[in-house]
Amino acid sequence: MSILDMIGNKKANTGLRHFTESITLAQFTTNADTKTLYAGQENDIATLKIPAQQYRAFGIGGVTAGGADLRGIFYASLFDDSATPVQIEGSLRLVNRNNAGDRSVVYVNPRTESLRGSKTDRNNSYLLGVNSLKAKEDSYLVLTIMPDKEMVFSLANSDVLLPLTVYHE
Repeated sequence: MSILDMIGNKKANTGLRHFTESITLAQFTTNADTKTLYAGQENDIATLKIPAQQYRAFGIGGVTAGGADLRGIFYASLFDDSATPVQIEGSLRLVNRNNAGDRSVVYVNPRTESLRGSKTDRNNSYLLGVNSLKAKEDSYLVLTIMPDKEMVFSLANSDVLLPLTVYHE
């Protein structure tokens, strides 16, 4: 099986109806509340399982030929679970993963500092265009972090707004 078949071959799913959404950490299928994040290692913090008869892709829109920027805002502010929460710094990856969990494709890998701009002001935000490689039914969209130092992740103290495009048959 090719990596394109694993996550949804673009040619195989063109012409599907779609809509866009922005999701928070609470809307993921699973999340890693109070999980120890190990420095220098990939640590999953949220996983979204793709439902039946759907494909999903990170991002929304793109830049049109006329110059209109239709990309979605990707915001993430991650904190630990200490009494006085401390910001978690590192590389936050958006990953497409197959249903067996043994193959992954990284879409983007920005530093967390670049994701803490604004949730509403496009001029002060990290903009995320739609990924042409879609995750298919029973596979996963995953947020992973490679933190600079070991910390314990707190869902309650953290905030994520992730734009997605949802394709359906």
